[in-house]
Amino acid sequence: MGVRHRLFFSWQTLAILPHRLPIGVAGQRRSVASKMSEAKLVIEAPERNKEPITLVLQDVLSEKFGADSSLKALEVASGTGQHVVHLGQRLPKVSWQPSDMEEKYLASISAYVKESGAKNVLDPLMIDVCKPVSEWPGKFSAASLDLILNINMVHISPWPVH
Repeated sequence: MGVRHRLFFSWQTLAILPHRLPIGVAGQRRSVASKMSEAKLVIEAPERNKEPITLVLQDVLSEKFGADSSLKALEVASGTGQHVVHLGQRLPKVSWQPSDMEEKYLASISAYVKESGAKNVLDPLMIDVCKPVSEWPGKFSAASLDLILNINMVHISPWPVH
């Protein structure tokens, strides 16, 4: 039996912005879907970069784990849920655990998951990654995840990033 790899993958856009991207509730800003719930937030950047990220992840996961592997992934700071639902739809053999620290994002993730019907995207958890894993909700251990994914967060972190 081969060695099981674990992977941490962080995706950063090429243009690092000095401020948060605009967030809109459906109907207040340009919408990418005609019908959205009040909780479902829309950010334009995830709509632009979700497919390029998916293509890179497909290649990386296939290379590291094999094309037919069933995997468990945690997305740290899932934000609106746009990425994790898209990944769930395009990478059906991965069980996705979205997370965030803000209630508005947890509600938005839930709205995206419900609307999509993605069975491999779990209910979001409120996770503070600055706390020990033993204090996170759910059942996490060093061996419970194959992939930890973080998208578009480092450049808006509250601490200096060098």
